[in-house]
Amino acid sequence: MRPQDLLLALLVASIWGFGFVPSKIATTEVPPLFVITLRFGLVVLCTIWFIRVPCAQWRGLALFAGLMGVGHFAPAYVGLRLGVDSTTAALIWQMQVPCTVMLAYFLLAERLDRRAILGLLVALLGVGVFLGEPAHQENWLGIGLQFAGMLFNAFANIQAKRLSHLHPITINAVTALLAAPVLGAMSAGLEQDQFAALAAASWKTPASIAFLAIVSTLVGFSGFYYLLKRYPVGWVTAIVLLVPLTGAIAGVGLMGDHLSWLSALGGGAMLLGVGLIIIRPGTFRARRDDGMR
Repeated sequence: MRPQDLLLALLVASIWGFGFVPSKIATTEVPPLFVITLRFGLVVLCTIWFIRVPCAQWRGLALFAGLMGVGHFAPAYVGLRLGVDSTTAALIWQMQVPCTVMLAYFLLAERLDRRAILGLLVALLGVGVFLGEPAHQENWLGIGLQFAGMLFNAFANIQAKRLSHLHPITINAVTALLAAPVLGAMSAGLEQDQFAALAAASWKTPASIAFLAIVSTLVGFSGFYYLLKRYPVGWVTAIVLLVPLTGAIAGVGLMGDHLSWLSALGGGAMLLGVGLIIIRPGTFRARRDDGMR
């Protein structure tokens, strides 16, 4: 990886890790589906002028918008609303790496060596330890929604690789354009008093939504999609190795999250597993020349 690309990967991981804090703040004060609608609505306002998509690409973009814009964000944000703290959400989110790796093996023909397989097993063991934390067992719905959002994110990563020939801003713009109306309709049907909650919210909520739209989405996701153009999807998604670290630092330092020893042990095992997967850039090699086309 080129030094500038490595710096970009570190920037993306830092932005996404910190992003769990504004997500938690916003969903605490305002209904979660409405928060995502506002986030994507702001993205549309910033990027609508850049949408130039060939007709043949709309189906693939619509699938991605469904997987990422709706399938990932909706359960993840509802889980935050149900009491999952930002540190826990960051630890769960990193499990998209082994899930993406397995999907990439079957769908994109990216090869796994023994070290990567060991990493998958260690990461899954970490999930088992993590779920043994009594506090997590008391909130199965919130934790389950976080895992559901993570799985949709893994599938979205595969689809993003297939769209990597498109400009990152285009992917962000169309995703927001297609997902915002769906999420808005879901919010209207499932949530109440959205505008009243927004009016009563502190300044932190609009600031958080602005950060999520401009920094997390336009900077973070655009950087991620750029890296997908240049490197195997399994390796690129592994930049989330640093997301739980930055997320935990931000969650504990800014939100007062409590990280128990069992959660830390499970999270550490997940981090170790992900580290084994990406320890060498050569871990992922195309099984055939057209494997990632």
